[in-house]
Amino acid sequence: MHRFPMTLMLRNFSAIASLAFGLCAVTAAFAAEAPRLYSLSVRTALEADQVLIVGFTMSGGAKNVLLRAAGPTLGAFGVSQTMSDPKLDLYAGSARTATNDNWGGSSSLAATFQAAGAFAYSSATSLDAALVASIEGSRTAHVYGPSAGTVLVEGYEVGSGDGQKFTSLSARNRVGTGDNILIAGFSLTGAGMRNLLIRAIGPTLGAFGVPNTLSDPKVEIYQGTTKIAENDNWSSTLSTTFSSVGAFPLTAGSKDAAITVSLPAGGYTVHVSGVAGGVGEALVEIYELPTSGQPTVQLRKFQADGCHAKVSATLQIKEGNVWKDVVAAQGWEATASCPTTNLYRPWAMAEVAIGSTIRWYIYSPGAWNFYTVPTQVAELFDPNSFPTVVAQANIESSNYPLVAALARASILADQPAAPTSQKVTFQFESGVPIENQNMIRAGADKFISHFGNILNYSEKAIHFIVYSTNAGGIELGKIHDASDAEFIKDLTKTLEGNPNRTENFGMGGFSMSAPRVVVIGSSFFRNLPSGLPFHRADPLVTPHELMHQVQASINKGKLLRNPVWLCEGNAQVVGAVMSLYQGRDYWASGGRDSWSIRVPANRAISDLKLMEGEDEKISEYTTGAALSEYLIAWGGFKNSLLVSQIALRTQNPDGMAGFRQAFKIVYGQSLDDFYIHALPYINYVSANSKTSYATSPEALTFMSSDTPPATGVQ
Repeated sequence: MHRFPMTLMLRNFSAIASLAFGLCAVTAAFAAEAPRLYSLSVRTALEADQVLIVGFTMSGGAKNVLLRAAGPTLGAFGVSQTMSDPKLDLYAGSARTATNDNWGGSSSLAATFQAAGAFAYSSATSLDAALVASIEGSRTAHVYGPSAGTVLVEGYEVGSGDGQKFTSLSARNRVGTGDNILIAGFSLTGAGMRNLLIRAIGPTLGAFGVPNTLSDPKVEIYQGTTKIAENDNWSSTLSTTFSSVGAFPLTAGSKDAAITVSLPAGGYTVHVSGVAGGVGEALVEIYELPTSGQPTVQLRKFQADGCHAKVSATLQIKEGNVWKDVVAAQGWEATASCPTTNLYRPWAMAEVAIGSTIRWYIYSPGAWNFYTVPTQVAELFDPNSFPTVVAQANIESSNYPLVAALARASILADQPAAPTSQKVTFQFESGVPIENQNMIRAGADKFISHFGNILNYSEKAIHFIVYSTNAGGIELGKIHDASDAEFIKDLTKTLEGNPNRTENFGMGGFSMSAPRVVVIGSSFFRNLPSGLPFHRADPLVTPHELMHQVQASINKGKLLRNPVWLCEGNAQVVGAVMSLYQGRDYWASGGRDSWSIRVPANRAISDLKLMEGEDEKISEYTTGAALSEYLIAWGGFKNSLLVSQIALRTQNPDGMAGFRQAFKIVYGQSLDDFYIHALPYINYVSANSKTSYATSPEALTFMSSDTPPATGVQ
């Protein structure tokens, strides 16, 4: 895999990346909620056959958790006197529910380590322990071994879904000095700040019959090597906080330690030691404080997405399974990117708690009604929380022949194939050619293998409805989910507005973000003499529509449509890269040509700005694809997703104003300046549309080596 040594691709947004891409991998951490505990760990030294008991709580339902007891592998990190053969048991109360002695080099576990962001074990034959188990409620992990040594116990969320999460961690052991103090670690993922209660308990343990307790524990919290908070003796003002999380009370006047902290996403360690070198038994605890302790938003402006007629509208909030009115629209604002027939977006001032689910009910009394896609209320956006970025150098015209190859390589490097739990289901109407069925299934399998880590933010399967007639497509929708009236209504409205596919058309489709449904019309198939599909865009349809699901997944089901050129252009570029036909890479066999040969000549800046909204000439699928290809090659694929996520978080009533603000944050350059240096490449593609130049020996060498080609990419 090419590592992109040149400055053209290299971007390391450490602060921004923690918002969008989690701790170590792209995950469901594209969230607007307060950060939550994602992983937990405890490191300590044990005597032979001494048992370390680590407690933790999974709230909100059952979820798969990776548990590890690392001993021998710690030596590779410079830890001395490690435990040679740790054993790991999982208990629910007094019942042992799972156990592992040696991990055995399991390929499934190794893949889970990588997906969770955990370090790899030193070898397939190492005597470290690991297991994956479904956990709900309180559990304890017991770790012990036949010989003394240092051991690291870890727990990682590896199941899908956001409702289930770690809410507490505890561990008790003898606290020594130097390397033998008690260390607990945790990771937070998400946006904003999370309030935590952290305790180091020694004297109060004596009341529970624990002998030889640490007489005066001290707790210190570190991020990396920087100490960010500490406490020696606790304050009685925390008593109500203890009871709010179910923590037992501390003895009045004791020298136990406790502190509350408010932390952003990141990795942290808690060090428990004795004051003046004291030693003894101690308990470390970490609690996530209830969301009721998180702030509610101030009075603020809420505005509907999309483009609407100026009729009536009401902001609604979901309480349980019931939608309730909050406030009627207090005004309507015209939006430049909307068509004149539906120019407006309703707005209202309201105070709604962060994390609440809201939507807009827009209606013409006695005539029709419409509901926007439900969204969660995010924290107020602070653009000053992001680091200043220096813009990349422009791509020189001499390197234009490499741009397509570089964009493709960036996508594949950022999204390598990996195991995923994302499920896909299919419905095919009778009359859909078997060749098309196979093409759609194969395209979906390939795409999911690369993007499953983003798509699996929800446990809900992505469902394909593939029809040969409009009526058949509507009927398949009713079979899929007859209970979702809004889904059936939208599906019917869309299909009835389009003519049935005939043999003069290839495949076409659309993606429905909230229900996670991809709809494809596919009534005809014919081969060219070359063996390629008659309709060269057909293999792109499946990955194109799945890319829209990815664009929605980074915002938990909400698709940012504007700018339209990025929404559709990215889908075209990724669609070509992810497409295949009869098992072969279709990008190099004409897939990209399906859009590149249609880029009009002599494009101007005004044409690019027109594509920020809906262009009646639908040039966002051609010119927009060339513009997106250049953006990916210039700034990296992940950032083309990140800019949309940040744009949504700005909560700017004018979607393009929010996007322009986000573009400056991510790329260090204004969108208008980007248009200026991207335009020559678009006109270059118009005159040099064939993808064959991107598969030249020079381009292939560039994609597979660690050094740039002779021409250089500056």
